[in-house]
Amino acid sequence: MVKFNYKSNKIPAKNDNHNSKLEGIWTIIPAIRIIVTRLPSFSLLYILDEYHKYEMSLKIVGNQWYWSYELETPTYDIEFDSGILTIEDLTSNIRRYRLSCTSAILLPVKTYVRALASSNDVLHSWAVPTLGIKMDACPGRSNQFFIKSDRLGSFYGQCSEFCGRFHGYRPIELRFTKA
Repeated sequence: MVKFNYKSNKIPAKNDNHNSKLEGIWTIIPAIRIIVTRLPSFSLLYILDEYHKYEMSLKIVGNQWYWSYELETPTYDIEFDSGILTIEDLTSNIRRYRLSCTSAILLPVKTYVRALASSNDVLHSWAVPTLGIKMDACPGRSNQFFIKSDRLGSFYGQCSEFCGRFHGYRPIELRFTKA
């Protein structure tokens, strides 16, 4: 401010210390690169959020120490709670003690199921890593995702959000059977 004020420099210097072409190039080329790389990702983002024609609907509600489910199909509706099995409940296969739960979710194989996850109390996360599913269950909000398996069998998961004491003891069991 002292060196370049009006009193010190009554006639400003006409030195051109910048290259307009170079500044234009290093502004326009990165902008074009960003546009070119982002447009396909935006279309992919909308494709991933595409709504499938689902045949069943599964509502998942996270509670302290258990999950509540409501399975809606065109012919029937089922509501049930699912918590952890105690050692006394297990008659065989002690290896699945922390994975098994009181009520497994039975779904037909090769069927699109719309799942809606929410919570009654705190933030939970409904996760089945083998199927690549992890969805947050937030209080007052409903998050939607789709489940479809081409394989028969049982898939296990658990709450993967620290939601309080015993959060790791809230198992999830999905069983895909023939329709």
